Amino acid sequence: YDRAIANYDEAIRLDPQSALAHTKRGAAYADQGEYDRAIANFDEVIRLDPQDAHAYYNRGVVHYGADEFGLAIADMDDAIRLEPDNDMLQMFRAARDEIDRMAEQRADLDLEVSENPDDPDVWHLRGISYFDREEYQRAVDDFTAALELAPDTADILYDRGQAWEMLGDAERAMTDYGHAVIGKPDFAEAYYALGLIRFRQGDIQQAIADLTLAITYRSDYALAYQRRGICHLRFEDREQAQADFRMAREMGYNP
Repeated sequence: YDRAIANYDEAIRLDPQSALAHTKRGAAYADQGEYDRAIANFDEVIRLDPQDAHAYYNRGVVHYGADEFGLAIADMDDAIRLEPDNDMLQMFRAARDEIDRMAEQRADLDLEVSENPDDPDVWHLRGISYFDREEYQRAVDDFTAALELAPDTADILYDRGQAWEMLGDAERAMTDYGHAVIGKPDFAEAYYALGLIRFRQGDIQQAIADLTLAITYRSDYALAYQRRGICHLRFEDREQAQADFRMAREMGYNP
């Protein structure tokens, strides 16, 4: 991103009126979570062409990412107003409706947390909402709050492990998955998650053991068969690998 932004900076220096360069730089900032800078770029695109519906749409998406739901909806409304006959209208409206729905859901969850701060379920639900929006640190914070109220709850530990993985912290993820299967020994998805991390770390033998447990507790786990087949290939056990791939295909998994 830094190298891309440096190139967009130079493009804008050479042509300050380049809406495309401002758009691309805004998108790069948005992908980094630098919402203020992203919005500033889309502001400039709109200044250059106040009739550019896509610029309002793009700025609305960034406002949404920054939890500025009212501003996001206003931008989507402007995009719809500017392109009432455009094929993109359906996308604009769908995005607006989704933002409106998410804003209401977030407000409801925030209210639930404020009114029921001792209920681990409401913290867990809001954490899931954050995770779905790819706000992984906020998800971790809410899952942690839930676990302080309900220690060793397997489902919450698993969800926090997923969030840790998205934040790039494999060790903390493994710790949470490990505690999850202690509390819920038949937790196939947690064994699968452990197997994937161990595979990425090069511990193929332990990965096979974890994936085997996932299959033991969920016999129709096609992905676990497929991943275990890949592990067997690493050991050049082609017969067992083919058997696992065959099982995955029979269950409908055909990458």
